[in-house]
Amino acid sequence: MRTTLLSFEKSLRLISRLLVEDESGILYSRTSAFSPAEIQTLNEKIAAAFEVLQKFTSVLEIESRTEDPLKTIQAQLSLSWVGLEDCHAKQVRSYGKLNDATADTIDQGIEQLIQTLLELMQITSGSQLDDPSIPAYFENDDE
Repeated sequence: MRTTLLSFEKSLRLISRLLVEDESGILYSRTSAFSPAEIQTLNEKIAAAFEVLQKFTSVLEIESRTEDPLKTIQAQLSLSWVGLEDCHAKQVRSYGKLNDATADTIDQGIEQLIQTLLELMQITSGSQLDDPSIPAYFENDDE
């Protein structure tokens, strides 16, 4: 039950942020599609849900826990690494023909991104990698 309620709370908090936080990235932008009146109504409903959640978890004696974002960061980096590996020209060619110059451009860009990602993985793993092509938390500790 705690996991479901926690997921619900996090979803509500994310929705609250998405209602008011416009964001521009390199490959995307996001602006709120809601009117000020709709945002106010949604925020009121979310606030009411938080009140119910607070009372409900209190009655059930479900306590708050401090979360360490490290595991979430590591999981996101891991998923990104897998995705980037699948973007090499060899894999992309399965969708259609690539000329050699385009393939080289793809591989060079992907390798630069992977290198940066591996450096982020090193930092978040808390240890130096002997082989920078293998993220620390994919290594077998039994060897």
